[in-house]
Amino acid sequence: MRTLHVLLAALPAALTLGTAALAADFEVGQIWSAKGREKDPDPKLIVLRIERGEAVGDVVFIAIAGVKVCLPSGQCGDVFTPLAISKRALDRSVKEQIGHSDQLPDFEKGYQFWKDGRAKGAAVTIDVPLADALDQIEGGSKIQVK
Repeated sequence: MRTLHVLLAALPAALTLGTAALAADFEVGQIWSAKGREKDPDPKLIVLRIERGEAVGDVVFIAIAGVKVCLPSGQCGDVFTPLAISKRALDRSVKEQIGHSDQLPDFEKGYQFWKDGRAKGAAVTIDVPLADALDQIEGGSKIQVK
């Protein structure tokens, strides 16, 4: 819940006019509106970190607010962080940059999980658009990762 408050608190002070940009324009702290699903049509995300030169290209770690994700276990939440997504998949997911914040939610535990998985050779980076990834997470199906 704290993550949601950090994201939402940063929006009013950080609003800027933006346009959809190429993935090459992603920078830490940017806040973007994203293409949502029918049940959560207006998600927002903040860029937490960018890992350059990975096998799938650059990997962008994001926090997402304005979604309702329910896992097969029945556990639900409205914030998802961090999500490691390929830059090309994120580029297909964003609409426009709407702000910037220097206040980032804590994501180190999830980032370390990603690093550990990568070190073991596991496919740990989502490579489908965000809305598809959220549907796959909810459905308990294997997310397309690389």
